[in-house]
Amino acid sequence: MKGRVLGTGAAITGLLAVIYGFGVAFGGGLWGPTVATLWLSAGAAIVGVLFVLFILIPWIRSLGAGPKP
Repeated sequence: MKGRVLGTGAAITGLLAVIYGFGVAFGGGLWGPTVATLWLSAGAAIVGVLFVLFILIPWIRSLGAGPKP
């Protein structure tokens, strides 16, 4: 099935992106500016790497896969 490329990895990436977003939205008031800056930097890197590994690479591979007999 060409349209169904994303799976568990994409779900994990999405869930971590939501948790990261809540931390960005509310973390500055809860933890202070130093921890919020660390959360912003490290969280963005982690979510970005997971996006590339679990969403972008499988999608690009599916483009060249062609129809399966």
